[in-house]
Amino acid sequence: MIVVLKRTRFEELAGEGRGNRGKDVSQGSSVAAQKETKPEPSVCRKDAGSQPKQPDLGPDTRDLLLQLVQTQQQQTKLLQKLLVTQQEFSEEFHQKVAEDRELRAAEEARKVENATEMEELKQSQNERRMEKARQKDVELTLAVGRFNICTNVKDWTHCVNILEWCLDSDGLPFVQLQDLKTDSTPLYTAAKHGYRALLAILLQHGLNVNLRVDAFNTTLLHIAVDYNQISVVNLLLEHRADVNVTDSNGDSVLFWAAKNGNLEMVELLVHQGADVNALDIQGCSILHYCASNGNLPLVQFLIEHGAENKPVIINDGLGGTHYNVLPLNLAIRKKQRAVVDYLSSLNNF
Repeated sequence: MIVVLKRTRFEELAGEGRGNRGKDVSQGSSVAAQKETKPEPSVCRKDAGSQPKQPDLGPDTRDLLLQLVQTQQQQTKLLQKLLVTQQEFSEEFHQKVAEDRELRAAEEARKVENATEMEELKQSQNERRMEKARQKDVELTLAVGRFNICTNVKDWTHCVNILEWCLDSDGLPFVQLQDLKTDSTPLYTAAKHGYRALLAILLQHGLNVNLRVDAFNTTLLHIAVDYNQISVVNLLLEHRADVNVTDSNGDSVLFWAAKNGNLEMVELLVHQGADVNALDIQGCSILHYCASNGNLPLVQFLIEHGAENKPVIINDGLGGTHYNVLPLNLAIRKKQRAVVDYLSSLNNF
């Protein structure tokens, strides 16, 4: 294809030479030869299978390109390592966060359950120790009968000493019970801290369940109610403790439970026959106290269990006397909105 094109072009040049008669033939021949050595014009088509001619790069250029390729490969490997390291760090970080979250949750759970667990552990330990004490019940009975000391509150330390002598050295916590540095007696301490097993032994051997244990004429039931010792309260009620006994201020145990806002204890005492309409020495009822404090659940419970809307005469202890005071009046005075709305909705209020 190329040879044919070259001949055609040569013939054209030869024809042009013949047309120019004034020119020298040798000049035409040299021109034709010069034309023949020129590169083919771009109109020449390449064969379908021909490849473009690669540029001839010098050695310096090839070395530079090789270095660039190697540098790019190194950067790619480094980037891959960085991605792997980042992923490992992310996984380790999330794992650490999860572990910290679990630790915090466990700590919160331990705080919430700590009191219950300690109480259960104490009760379990006391039960095991009381089992040992029962094995020496004969010695205890003889000792109590011999000394006949379970009638005088001042001699309770000696009674505790007898119990300690009869039980093993790892028995009930007598050390705390014998701490008389304060004005409280061992019985007061036993009721306060819920030493049910000790009180059970003493009750079995003649302890007066309604015995006054301090200078304010409080009973064991008052103390157990005040410190929410449900097991001791049940023990005392089982031994026929007076549920309506009052202290020096005329407060029954139900007053103590209501002033503490302890609905569970109030329910227990009411079901055991506590008087919901009892008055203290100032003339206030339990309902008056609950209305003044804004304790709506207690107010509702007392109303549902027979608390009356009785206007009372209140002596404030400062020489003032207030007549015909209703629970609603105290709730309004203390701005207890929920209690005011509830009492106002009742027909008899």
